[in-house]
Amino acid sequence: MKLLSSRERLLIVVAVAIAVFIVIDVLTSSGTPGSRALAEARRKQTHAQRDLAALHREIDDLQGRIGKRLTSGAPQAVVQDMVVSAQAAAGAAGLKLDDVKPSEPDELSGMRRVPVHVRLSARFPEAARFLYELERRNAGYEVSQVQLVAKDPQSDRLDLEVSLVAYVTGEKEKQNAAKG
Repeated sequence: MKLLSSRERLLIVVAVAIAVFIVIDVLTSSGTPGSRALAEARRKQTHAQRDLAALHREIDDLQGRIGKRLTSGAPQAVVQDMVVSAQAAAGAAGLKLDDVKPSEPDELSGMRRVPVHVRLSARFPEAARFLYELERRNAGYEVSQVQLVAKDPQSDRLDLEVSLVAYVTGEKEKQNAAKG
């Protein structure tokens, strides 16, 4: 067996050192530009999936909330229910309604927004009691706007304008909204 010359030994050591350097570089670097792009795409996909799952949870939550606010039936029947409820609230507060104005329903994404405007005059404690009773009796409508106006600074009477709104849809759409 022939021994290697010092030059051959030097070349082998250099080749092994280069091989070790290449292996270490490959193991510690993030790889080629293609593998970096793939890693970035996977990271973006993971973030997008997380965001999509959060959006689905939010949609489910909002559909549940919307489903609870929907009322089924004809808009005219819902208007009658809101007027009866407003009269009952006024009666509980010791008041009478001065004016009740149902407005035309607005079409909104497969449902109807049914507004009713109520006007009355009262002292502040009775007005507060009326609003409390309206909210307490809330049966498928919401108090969307309240305006208190003191016409005479010397008087303790307030003119109160309240807008009630119900969202009406068919029973099938209500069930679909509640299910999500």
